[in-house]
Amino acid sequence: MAHVLEQRRREFTTGRRCARQARARPGLPRVPVLVGPSGEPLWPDGVVGAISHCAGYRDAAVERAGPIWSTAVRQ
Repeated sequence: MAHVLEQRRREFTTGRRCARQARARPGLPRVPVLVGPSGEPLWPDGVVGAISHCAGYRDAAVERAGPIWSTAVRQ
């Protein structure tokens, strides 16, 4: 169980590091991303984002709040 807890701690820590790096873009507020009651990120006003982590992979996407357009292609 200790290994699972350590792995989860590393996932959390590196996911948050990704979020800090993504938030370093000019124009985004440089404030901490707090932790909600279920461990979810609490983004500052005017910011939206997501943190993803799984075995061997961590990622974060952060952007100013507002309309978002997306396109996907399935092949």
